Amino acid sequence: MARFLRTRLLPALSLAVCLAAPAWTARAAEPDAAGVADEAADEDSDEEAEEEESGPRWRAKTDEQIDEEKAAAARTVGRRTARFLVKARDAFLEQKYDEADEVLARINLKRLNPYERALVYRQQGYVAYGKGQLGPAVELLNKALAENIFTQADSTDVLYQIAQMQMSQNEFEEALATMKAWFEAVEKPSAAGYFQLAIIYYQLKKLDDAVEPAQKAVELAGTPQQSWLQLLLAIYLTKEDYKSATPVLEDLLTRYPEVGKNYWLQLATLYGVQGDTPRALAILQLAHRQDFLTDDRDLRRLAGLLQTSEIPIRSAKILEEGLEQKRITEDAIAYELLGNSYIMARESSKAEPSLAKAADLSPEGVISVRLGQVLLLKDDYEGAAAALKQALAKGGLDDPGNAELLLGITYYNWGKLGEARTWFWRARRSQKSGTIAASWIEHIDLEIEKQNSNGDGSVGL
Repeated sequence: MARFLRTRLLPALSLAVCLAAPAWTARAAEPDAAGVADEAADEDSDEEAEEEESGPRWRAKTDEQIDEEKAAAARTVGRRTARFLVKARDAFLEQKYDEADEVLARINLKRLNPYERALVYRQQGYVAYGKGQLGPAVELLNKALAENIFTQADSTDVLYQIAQMQMSQNEFEEALATMKAWFEAVEKPSAAGYFQLAIIYYQLKKLDDAVEPAQKAVELAGTPQQSWLQLLLAIYLTKEDYKSATPVLEDLLTRYPEVGKNYWLQLATLYGVQGDTPRALAILQLAHRQDFLTDDRDLRRLAGLLQTSEIPIRSAKILEEGLEQKRITEDAIAYELLGNSYIMARESSKAEPSLAKAADLSPEGVISVRLGQVLLLKDDYEGAAAALKQALAKGGLDDPGNAELLLGITYYNWGKLGEARTWFWRARRSQKSGTIAASWIEHIDLEIEKQNSNGDGSVGL
């Protein structure tokens, strides 16, 4: 996620000041500057006369207002400097960065006023950025700010751009300091500003600090960008705050349903870890309908949830389709899952071939025991006996006595009491099955005794 965000956030500088027609033409360069000044003076005189008649209407200016007026008066650009800046700007727009540098190098910085120097430094910074020289670009933009002559809007724009450049160089500590300065300078921080601050905290692994600006970015945006929701989600997931992550992911999928299967699967996982199986299942089924579930693991997960949710016939259909489309690997586990689904759906005849394949593919005998049970229920004693013997031969059983017990039951129902007694006798060694096996032996002994008894009560040899 971190790498993804860095890629998405390579600086896309808003060079509005540089790209627009110059609004900083010097007063001295304007042919009618004196006339405008005279008109302004006349208007001031008229206003003063009105104030004398109607009473004072003035308010004391703050120190900040006075400083800004002084700075505004100092923001002048000579004709020659303006021509060079315009020429450099045009070369920059045409991506002729070397030519833009050459034009700017012809300007004698020592002869410029602070505002002119700030404009030159800023333009040089943009050209350096265009060349991919981010370090020098940051240095030049900081020089522009150091002249302390830009308007508040221009200063905050440059600060924001510096922070983006620092982030693109993984200088997140420096970017954090720059963004803090930006927040102090702007009156109403934008959603994009909060988003950028959240990214910095996230990259610095300061997750608790990242939460608030990430939330603020989403709230202020109204219609947040996909990447903004992704960042907030990443923060919550990294913090393992699944409860908070869930509504963010829901919002992401609601606004951007085409975002991709990973988010659908992630939402199902979030529901699952919170114990909300019905919603987890619903999300996976929605993802399946959109053909997002193409991986073996995801299809098995959906089939398993359908089983546990007592919808086995749907589970069987998912598995059959997956096996047929080669999206599910043909292994013992897949066929066992399919067979169990049919058993739960009371479709034992359909379960048998699946379990038979699973038993053949499995290196252990567990599935063979399951197959033997299915065949025993179908009164296929010969098949059941073969499957159970296969289970014992393969091994890997937690309780071999259970298979031996089932073999005894199989042979008893088959009418082969001697074989049955042999297997029950073996099952007596099992802690789990021994007691039941002993009871069967007593029962069989009684039956054998009856069979060997004559009609007059004598016992045959």
